[in-house]
Amino acid sequence: MNRTLETGVLDNDQLSLDRITSVLPRLLPGLVIAWSTTSADEAIRRCLDEQWRPRLFITDVELDGTTGMEVCRHIRHEGCAIPILAMSSFSPKKYAKQLSEAGAQGFMVKGNMQQMAMALSNVAAGDTFSPEPDISFLRPEDACRTVTDSSGENDIFDSLSDLEIQILQQTSEGFTNEEIAESLNVTPATIRSHTRTIRNKLGAKTLSHAVALWLTHNIAG
Repeated sequence: MNRTLETGVLDNDQLSLDRITSVLPRLLPGLVIAWSTTSADEAIRRCLDEQWRPRLFITDVELDGTTGMEVCRHIRHEGCAIPILAMSSFSPKKYAKQLSEAGAQGFMVKGNMQQMAMALSNVAAGDTFSPEPDISFLRPEDACRTVTDSSGENDIFDSLSDLEIQILQQTSEGFTNEEIAESLNVTPATIRSHTRTIRNKLGAKTLSHAVALWLTHNIAG
């Protein structure tokens, strides 16, 4: 690489963030960590601020109260065409298509060092990287135009985290907050907090309204 690749990193888990920021520079010569954060809001602000904007942004997929897809889509809707590379410990089949539609340039599995090095190299060079042969990603400028011009009809549902979907599913099956909390090994207060987030994301007046919107969306899909 001819010049330093200033990189911003988002991961909601501090231990994971510390590990990934120590590994990344070893996988791609010239990559330096310009900043890292556990806050999705802070990462978005920095990506959109010319003073803080990195040359490469790397985000985890599962975040507190949001997802890497939602973060990516927010950045693209603001017309920001920086390269975005997503990462997760989960199978790429689970997220690759959603990330492509959200405007990311690639997806890599945490801990797969060979794949991570290849993904970093490709995206840093202005190309894309897909771990799934049947899923392709767009370059930043094209992704920015595509996401900005596309309808936002499905965006609200793509923004739901796995935990939020589980809460919606169990609520639709008649379980109470206490029962859901026990099954997911969290507190009822955590469930109530997530239900507020779900209602806000879906623009629903009540949780029952949110469940109805989600079930209708799934039937239509």
